[in-house]
Amino acid sequence: MAIPNPIPDEWRAGALYSTEDEKGQFGVVKVLVVDADAVHIRVYQQKFPSRPSSVDPGTLTLGKLGDKDGFSAGHLPLSPRTFAKWMPVFLRQQSVEDTELEGYKLWEEANGGIFDL
Repeated sequence: MAIPNPIPDEWRAGALYSTEDEKGQFGVVKVLVVDADAVHIRVYQQKFPSRPSSVDPGTLTLGKLGDKDGFSAGHLPLSPRTFAKWMPVFLRQQSVEDTELEGYKLWEEANGGIFDL
């Protein structure tokens, strides 16, 4: 008997999604890679008081650790269950640039773990 794939088909590489955090704020993430075990995302630092229905990708930025403008991550490997808890809503499709995959490639080489919260 085949085990069903726990990752929804609509989660795809290059897609931007709005997400909700535990404080009721909204952010934007980009899916870099979807594999059998994880959704690998890029978390941008911009926060919104309500869920954005569109976003200009040119305005999205990554901050440094401790940045006063908010948390960001170039690569974050999440279990499908954890990503679903973020309540992702599709915004738009883009391509994934090679430079965006640097963190993913380092994670892959190190046989990194997956956040499953």
